[in-house]
Amino acid sequence: MSKPFLSFLFLTLLLQAPLSAQIWPGDINDNGIVNTVDILFLGHAFGYSGPARETYNQTIAWAENPAPQPWDLNFPGGLNFAFADCDGNGMIDMDDFWAIHTNYGHTHGNLTADPASNGQLGTAPPLFLIPLHSNLVEGAPAFFDVQLGTPDQEIEDFYGIAFSITYDPDVWFEDALFGFIGDGWIFDNSQGDEILQYVEAFPEEGRIDVAISRLNGLPADDGSGTIGSFFIVIEDLVVGLNEDQVETSIALENVVLLDDNMTAKPVYADSLTVTIEDNDSINSTTNPLGQHLRIQPNPCQEALWIYADQFELETLTLVDVTGRAVYQAQPEQSQYQIPTAHLPKGFYLLEIGTSEGRLTQQVIIQHP
Repeated sequence: MSKPFLSFLFLTLLLQAPLSAQIWPGDINDNGIVNTVDILFLGHAFGYSGPARETYNQTIAWAENPAPQPWDLNFPGGLNFAFADCDGNGMIDMDDFWAIHTNYGHTHGNLTADPASNGQLGTAPPLFLIPLHSNLVEGAPAFFDVQLGTPDQEIEDFYGIAFSITYDPDVWFEDALFGFIGDGWIFDNSQGDEILQYVEAFPEEGRIDVAISRLNGLPADDGSGTIGSFFIVIEDLVVGLNEDQVETSIALENVVLLDDNMTAKPVYADSLTVTIEDNDSINSTTNPLGQHLRIQPNPCQEALWIYADQFELETLTLVDVTGRAVYQAQPEQSQYQIPTAHLPKGFYLLEIGTSEGRLTQQVIIQHP
């Protein structure tokens, strides 16, 4: 038997041999932890197919599974696409997304660092928060836009980003939300269903993990702008008895920005210091009506009470975040109850009309 034939036979057997590594469902980049960076790896391999694992190993349960025969494609760095097939059925699809969700935060073996996008202020495009309020008040919701890049520092070849938003859980209520935009520059060259979006919240730690990835293999056109919105509620009594305001920080951390070649791009992760004002102080300085109105409880569950002092409530309109009026009334009395048990939990604006003027108050509905 000739040496060339033996070499060819050895190479063929090598290519057909199963991978020696073990696959932990959800840890697509095989660095020892399931997190938002695995969403970015999933987005890069999404839609591809290859050899399946043995039927009894086709599971997303958190355990090591013998890898199948190697797939034809690898991630940059040499990791085989088989690691993105979390459930082992031979197809990289939304079932593998659920494996990440199910096993999020699980670890195994020795952890290695994710790719980093650490950039310097002024030289790298920023990721930053923009508050949508001129004043932040005790007991009220706070809204922030999350912006990536600027017109002068655009993001080139955007394909996916992962990051965390951190905050002081002693200042803010535990239930924080992140809302994704439905269009914008990150959707360029794609259909709406070709964007993968993921959020995992850790309220007791004061952290939300976020990931956004394209799925079609094509980068977005160079651009910048809003990529989502952050919603959170301020605790009722965070300002001290002898203070009118208190400062606290919200930070963007653990940023990983990848292009369509899975190259980590530098990003400057900004933080924001906000001032929260005492509810009585802000009401007395911005709208005198605030001194004569009580809205409680806020947040509410079953009902929201509005009490007026020295005048009657003429009109009440409760508006959801889409601008739709979900409740309207003409009380013609000094106190009124709005039933809220039937309304979805979330953030609302209460528009109050009185004989002395109008006032708008942010409220939140929570359900157990």
